[in-house]
Amino acid sequence: MNNHQSLRAEIDARDENFTICVNLGKDILTREHPRSPEVRNKLMELQNKRGDMMQNWDDKWDYLKISKCIGAVVLMYWCSCSNVLV
Repeated sequence: MNNHQSLRAEIDARDENFTICVNLGKDILTREHPRSPEVRNKLMELQNKRGDMMQNWDDKWDYLKISKCIGAVVLMYWCSCSNVLV
């Protein structure tokens, strides 16, 4: 779980750069640059991939939390069984 939290810290540390990039793309679009269609497509692709990345991070975090809880339940069960056998 610590490794996964470290990944989130790296994502958060780059959030400002992501925002700057998106804002630059939007500036190009408002200026109606000749390559605006390409910039629009890349901007949408960037935002979609970031959304997917965040969703994947959240899904993995949920999985790790559930796995930890299941591991704790199994350990408690195992301990209770060993106490009965002693």
